[in-house]
Amino acid sequence: AVLRHLRGKGLVVDVVGCGGGGDDVDDLFGCLAELDAGAVDDEDAGDDKQDGGGGNASGRSAAGRGDGGRDSHSRAEPSPPAPEPPLDPSSLPPIRVELLRHRLMGDLSSFLLGECLSIRMPSFERWVMDSKIEERGKRAEREEARERRRAAAAAASMAGKKRKRRGNADEDAALLSPLPPWDPVVPSAASPEDDATERLLEEIVEAELAKNTPGSVEADEDELAVKAERICRDLCRQAAHAAQQIHSLAVRLSGEGGGGSAVYHGGRYGKKKKRKSSGERITLEKGGLRRDKDCENANDAGGKGDERGRDDIYSLVYERKQKKKQFDGDDGDAASGRGTNAKPFVVKINVSHYHKLRSMFDLVHPPTSPGNAPSVHDFHHLLFVLLLRYSSLAGGQLLRDLRGGGMQGAVHESVFEFLGGWCSASLEGGEGRRRGRLAGECFASPLNAHLGARLYRSAFHGDLDRHFGSVGDFFSWDAFAERGDTRGEDGMWYECNPPFSPGLMSEMADRIEMHLDRAREGRRALTFVVIVPSCGDEDEDDGDVGGDDPDLPAARRFASSSFSSMLRSSYQSLHVVLPSGRHGYVEGAQHLRPTRYKTSGYDTSVIVLQSPEAKAREDGGEEDGDSDGGGGECKGSWKAEFEEGIREAFASRHEGELRDRRSEEKTDDGGENEEQKGGVTVVPPPPPPPPGAMVALGNDDGETKSPKKKYSKQKRELTGKKLRKKKKKRTGNHT
Repeated sequence: AVLRHLRGKGLVVDVVGCGGGGDDVDDLFGCLAELDAGAVDDEDAGDDKQDGGGGNASGRSAAGRGDGGRDSHSRAEPSPPAPEPPLDPSSLPPIRVELLRHRLMGDLSSFLLGECLSIRMPSFERWVMDSKIEERGKRAEREEARERRRAAAAAASMAGKKRKRRGNADEDAALLSPLPPWDPVVPSAASPEDDATERLLEEIVEAELAKNTPGSVEADEDELAVKAERICRDLCRQAAHAAQQIHSLAVRLSGEGGGGSAVYHGGRYGKKKKRKSSGERITLEKGGLRRDKDCENANDAGGKGDERGRDDIYSLVYERKQKKKQFDGDDGDAASGRGTNAKPFVVKINVSHYHKLRSMFDLVHPPTSPGNAPSVHDFHHLLFVLLLRYSSLAGGQLLRDLRGGGMQGAVHESVFEFLGGWCSASLEGGEGRRRGRLAGECFASPLNAHLGARLYRSAFHGDLDRHFGSVGDFFSWDAFAERGDTRGEDGMWYECNPPFSPGLMSEMADRIEMHLDRAREGRRALTFVVIVPSCGDEDEDDGDVGGDDPDLPAARRFASSSFSSMLRSSYQSLHVVLPSGRHGYVEGAQHLRPTRYKTSGYDTSVIVLQSPEAKAREDGGEEDGDSDGGGGECKGSWKAEFEEGIREAFASRHEGELRDRRSEEKTDDGGENEEQKGGVTVVPPPPPPPPGAMVALGNDDGETKSPKKKYSKQKRELTGKKLRKKKKKRTGNHT
């Protein structure tokens, strides 16, 4: 309340630490006196403004208060999202920093997977995401401790006394101890005592024990625990060191003024200097035309299989010129320490995703805007960083061999089509009233967002994703500050398909509960459709659902607490279980793979959480008391219809996609199919010629050519070693 009041009066909060008097300090003490006398009402205390995009500034304030920010639905009309500022090329994320981050994250994942061969990449991804969630809380606690210390110093200065240390000096010292530099991906503040690290330790022990087979020497559980503790301790230490390396390079680049901007601070970079020519260049090439030996990331560029000649992928080739005898040992990027002959760094992306991201970028930064027309190089710069950033989040090995990226999977397009049609449909007996509208995706990225720009939330909104239409981070979002009217008939529906990470899922469940509490108090219609893996049997009477089931994998046991809290919530309206093998998702690396769909290997739960107002709309005006689907005929009808539609939308498309690919390959190999405007017509092969007849081969112009020319063409197709080997076999040892 103090901070909101001071901001409403236009005062800078940091004046409490000036210690020098003046008009600002007198005004500050006057405001404090008003607060002490109770002269400030709730309206004055809530004059701070929040943007509808849920940016980092308002997000930090909301996270610090723990109530999601000011209750903006008390205003007459919600404010629209703040417009995107002009694109400044000097504010783009530095490519050299991103390359170093990508390499170091690959080193971290390689260390874990190398030390414990039974662990897979999803375990590392879960540790990274949960550690970043806990790091946010650690930094918020330290910020609150600093605020308390400043307030105590200001009070002592006003009383004219020297501040004395109290009994909580040790606690304050621990909270005020500096943390490693913040990084958007690297868990710089991870420690062995964190919950995320302890869960990783249990996963390592469980995976090692699962390797014991009959007849083999069984490993002792205590020895495995000691080994797992050592691995986790070294992993945390290496992560802190990696964050320090990235921070040092960013500071050095900000001093040079080239190759990007300074250190990232919650949505912006440090002070800018006059930009110098960094010698960086990004070239777009169609197809995988670059040979592996021509690239610095030889393994990364190629992916699985030989992609050269493919016309459905683009290659972004990054090159940076250097002065002779220059060595940047801390960069770790493709152009460091190689002089003027440094090899380029190549990342690839499907053509369809390239054009999708280009259209999203143009919506945020229109190419025709006066004085703010971004260049093609700016788009390629951001696209290159985007591919590296999400590969780093997946363990830094996604570009090399497609390892990781499962946490970035998405639901089918048909699921969004079904939800959109369901929300916009009229209610039965509602005199033309609609259920609402599908307002956004809560967990997405520019690579897998389906609803488009301005309708999804992502992890890296502050410095990167906002250029592609992201409107903020889910954990710093106010559900009632969105564009649109949440008071009338147009209720909000949100799709939540979070990464399967226990710590993140727990935070998500608490956040959704907070939004629904506020919707109940304000009588607003609000609905969340949560899509998560099933973590046990919902029919258990007490305890966490599946929390003590030894047959469940460790990750699902850890997530059982948040799973059971959603199932037993008073806001739960419907729970649909999709069995494994009969439904599917979109690949997390869909922007790199030739195929898009995969079949799910585990059961999935679709949980519908609704405020009482939203339930009343579905139930024809009467609030539904029980959430298990029981009740009147009207109550059961919409749930049965919704369940049938969601099952059909989630049906696996993997087998159908494989059949289509096989059919296309046969068509390309045989060359016997003709594509016409009305469809595809299969032309039957001609009858075989009579024995001894001359065979005439037709070309595109209708002319004929002899079998001799056909043989010559086959001979010309043989190149290099194959041709020499065939000639030597025909002529024997004669030279």
